[in-house]
Amino acid sequence: EIIMPIFLNILLFVMSLGTFAYVLRKIRKSQMKIEDAIFWILVSIAILIMSVFPKLIFEIAYRLNIESPSNFVYLLFIFILF
Repeated sequence: EIIMPIFLNILLFVMSLGTFAYVLRKIRKSQMKIEDAIFWILVSIAILIMSVFPKLIFEIAYRLNIESPSNFVYLLFIFILF
């Protein structure tokens, strides 16, 4: 079983919180549309969940018969972008 290094978990966690804080600051200054902000908040929450529960990604990829969890993450974000 492959487990993500703790450094990557911490980095993802910090970056998702940073993105969340940045978006909230832009909303408060009225520099970002609410529609755009909702998208970025959801993306930062998704990354936060992936950083806190990395085994969840492995389990979902396994249950969907996707060969690699990284392929699942790419597929997920491509789907989100569409």
